[in-house]
Amino acid sequence: MTEQTAWRSPPCSASVFTASLGYGVVLPMLPAVVNRLMPGAPSADASWHAGTVAGIYLLFIFLFAPVWGCISDRSGRKPVILVGLLGYAGTLGLFVAAQSMTAVYVARALAGVFVAAIPPIASAYVSESAREGRRPRQLAWLGAASLLGFVIGPAMSGGLLRMMTTLDYLAGASPTAVPLSLAAVLAVLVAMTVYRWLPGSVTVPSRAAWGSKTDWGRDGARSRLATVLSLSVLVTFGLGSFEMGITLQMAQSARFSPSDLAVMFAECSLVMIAVQVIAFSPAIRPIPGHLLVVPAFFAMALGLSLLPASETLLGMVVAVGLISASAGLIMPALTHMVSLQTVLPLGVALGVQTALASAGQAAGSLAAGALYGSLADGLYWVGAGSMVFAALLSMMQLRHPARTSAT
Repeated sequence: MTEQTAWRSPPCSASVFTASLGYGVVLPMLPAVVNRLMPGAPSADASWHAGTVAGIYLLFIFLFAPVWGCISDRSGRKPVILVGLLGYAGTLGLFVAAQSMTAVYVARALAGVFVAAIPPIASAYVSESAREGRRPRQLAWLGAASLLGFVIGPAMSGGLLRMMTTLDYLAGASPTAVPLSLAAVLAVLVAMTVYRWLPGSVTVPSRAAWGSKTDWGRDGARSRLATVLSLSVLVTFGLGSFEMGITLQMAQSARFSPSDLAVMFAECSLVMIAVQVIAFSPAIRPIPGHLLVVPAFFAMALGLSLLPASETLLGMVVAVGLISASAGLIMPALTHMVSLQTVLPLGVALGVQTALASAGQAAGSLAAGALYGSLADGLYWVGAGSMVFAALLSMMQLRHPARTSAT
């Protein structure tokens, strides 16, 4: 690996970290923002709006990730990442200034547009520059950077919100301005780092170089790619319903405090990071991707099914840990499988995966926000059933381990 290539991964990881931190900052404050802009609204309406705001952000990632992927295939990765970071910083400023739910929806929709230009393009950048043996590990590190941002984001948001509320910040000004402004400043600083230190984009293969023949075999290439993309939708649906469901469950329960919710989100990300670091370590013998995802989907289903019965913090910790460990194995394994295909140009393929994963997460968030008031804990059983279906689909469609190993 040349010195120039070695510098590709850190700026890409910092970009993904920043996008994730911004999402983590916003998510815990959504109920408070909705209550501030809709005082006296019924609990079911407030929950619906919180879920919809989270969902619309993910919806626009779904719409624009393939677009940015196509642009990056033609124009290079670095300019697209820069546009994403600077645009996202601006949308956080819009969210700070929002004085109505309409403005909140617009700000989060635009945030989704620009964030769509960051994770899939960073993954494409790393995939093109990493040697084959190191590609899964470097993709896993991108995932770890994203998860680390999600650890720090809610903790920073919750801590600063408590501090600003206690100090009666600026005589009634919204305390959400401080964490959001810090996230925006970080996005600008990372954009400056990318501009200065990220080398020029690697050579992007021409469209003619991408054919229908893959390492899975000519006849099954498209169907297997479709299966992997479908699994990306299912796993993120489970995560989206889990994230929003646990947010609403703990916010409406007298047994838990806002700090408990921050602990759950921190645990989720830390467990996923730990699992990825261990499973994708050079010291671990390579494991075929299909052998990872099948048991992991079953384990995730078990974790979701335990949440309705978790009435103590310890019970929540166990269930969340099981869900997090499973997702930590599934997501990088699926990304690696997509990076190996040659059915589509790499930027488009990873953009489509990001889009579909965002659609799954948006559907999960929307389902949690819309149905939690009526189904309550039954929502988790919907997610668990989806994970069982994903495990069965994996067993039937991903039987061949060729070039889908974890490391």
